[in-house]
Amino acid sequence: MVFILGTNFPDAALVTRVLTSLYGISRTSTTLAVRAPSRPPPKVATNPSQPISDSNPAIEKPSPARHNMLSRLLAQHHFHPFAKLGELPLSQLNSLVNSLSGLTIENDLRRKVRADIDRLREMGSYRGRRHAMSLPVRGQRTRTQIGTARKLNKVERRG
Repeated sequence: MVFILGTNFPDAALVTRVLTSLYGISRTSTTLAVRAPSRPPPKVATNPSQPISDSNPAIEKPSPARHNMLSRLLAQHHFHPFAKLGELPLSQLNSLVNSLSGLTIENDLRRKVRADIDRLREMGSYRGRRHAMSLPVRGQRTRTQIGTARKLNKVERRG
């Protein structure tokens, strides 16, 4: 058993499965990890007879890349996606735990989200009122959703 951030994980568990089981790390949680370089790479002509120009389709312009947090952690610690916790040396596990402790995940993230919702409710904003009434907050429709309709129409039905 491996102990990471207050949770025991079996040795046979995959590292990717363990990381995605933590609150705040998922396959879709993205951060802007790499910025575009300040100066463009040197231009290279594909044909010696072809002049170098900005409109050359063979030259790709750098763009900011988006990497999700899971793949960034795997690359930072040189983990294979199918590596198991029991196969990792103790030094790699310690470096993983140290980098995870620097992130806002698990209980810290839950507290932050809860505090943000409470702040919206205290302000009396539209989103705060929707949270208080347990209604959709981000513009989803409530006309045809049966779960929301049941919640809104608390009429005693006969039969």
